Parts: sequence; structure tokens; C-alpha cells
Amino acid sequence: TRARRVEIAAALQLNETQVK
Repeated sequence: TRARRVEIAAALQLNETQVK
């Protein structure tokens, strides 16, 4: 689903911010 893809993208961004 598109909504699910957006959620995953947001989670990835959050993860990247935490890692950095």
C-alpha cells in the first residue's frame, strides 16, 4: 500500500536520524 510505504519511509528517516 502507498500509505504503508510512506510509514516505512518515515521510520527509515527516524532510524537514520537516531544512528547519526
